Amino acid sequence: MISFLVLLSSISIAQPHALKDEIAWSSPSQLTIDDFRKESPGRKTNFKTGKRSYKQLEGFIYCGIHFSYESVGNKISYTVVAFMVPGQSWIRDTGNAETLLHEQAHFNITEIYARKLRQKLKEVRSTEAAKKAYKKCFVELKKMQEKFDADHEGESGLSPKWMKQIEMDLEKLSPYSDDKVS
Repeated sequence: MISFLVLLSSISIAQPHALKDEIAWSSPSQLTIDDFRKESPGRKTNFKTGKRSYKQLEGFIYCGIHFSYESVGNKISYTVVAFMVPGQSWIRDTGNAETLLHEQAHFNITEIYARKLRQKLKEVRSTEAAKKAYKKCFVELKKMQEKFDADHEGESGLSPKWMKQIEMDLEKLSPYSDDKVS
């Protein structure tokens, strides 16, 4: 079995082990404030919004996609799982439901791209093509996460436009919700 791992916190690919204490994606509203177990940084955590402007992060979700495959004879099976790591994720104000909503949206976007990868894996015929699809998915996921944050003031809330788009994408890709692909 060969495994790959995409991590959105550092936007790097690590292999082949999985992180401990993970939560696999299961529902568009599954996360609770208790799933964010890392203490907030304790200092202002800024992100650049312009040439000389910064905003403070209100929360952070460490999420990604596990991708693995197993080849037996001519048959290749894949496993693709969207996950988050509670011990590396935090919300500054634990009473802020809007920040939780925003971080859940990041997790949902990760699941959308896991489903897109599963869809593509049904079409590929080699592990090399699967690896290429995985890398392309990762690049697209990173761009979408950045676009999502750019469309939101601060790190809180979820605009109706994004809420609808995420719901529609999850529904459209529902045939690819099973983690296993043969």
